[in-house]
Amino acid sequence: NGCLTLKNVSKNYNNFLAINNYTGNMFKNNIFVILGENGAGKSTLLKILSGNIREDKGGIIQFENHSLVDDRDYLYQNLGSCSQENIYESSFTVFEQLNMIHDFLLSLGDKDIYEPLELINRLGLTDYKDKYPSELPKSQLRLLSISLALIGKRKIIILDEPSSGVDEEIKTQFWTTLKELRQGKI
Repeated sequence: NGCLTLKNVSKNYNNFLAINNYTGNMFKNNIFVILGENGAGKSTLLKILSGNIREDKGGIIQFENHSLVDDRDYLYQNLGSCSQENIYESSFTVFEQLNMIHDFLLSLGDKDIYEPLELINRLGLTDYKDKYPSELPKSQLRLLSISLALIGKRKIIILDEPSSGVDEEIKTQFWTTLKELRQGKI
């Protein structure tokens, strides 16, 4: 079953309840979007899913019939994540960064990986493949960070505010690409 199940997830920050008993399912082949105003707990939930913080109550219960109550390793092995902040290595070009992650995943025995040039082309980074992050416009920096989360073809991809700071033309291409890549993924 291609479902990620969360039950009664709560997170409290210094007497501020960021998430209160969130329960829900996320299904494979779907793009799951969390909407809400600032401070509604969207990023907190994504940080819990990606393992950056732990919930105070409840939990991530199951993914693909694997119980995650006591052991989340299966989830994390199947997860690609991009936070709100652009994360990249400034001393490598776009292609070098993707190629380095690609080769690292291959060395771990992972065979289901996007080829760096395929992902660069799909995300519209072709003109920037040999450029360093300092030479990229803000929109392409965001796409670089997202491509680093996507390259491993993980089953769950978490993108926190993926189109923030991206101009409309690139945003349209980005969402079209995400729809194409969603098969077999959450």
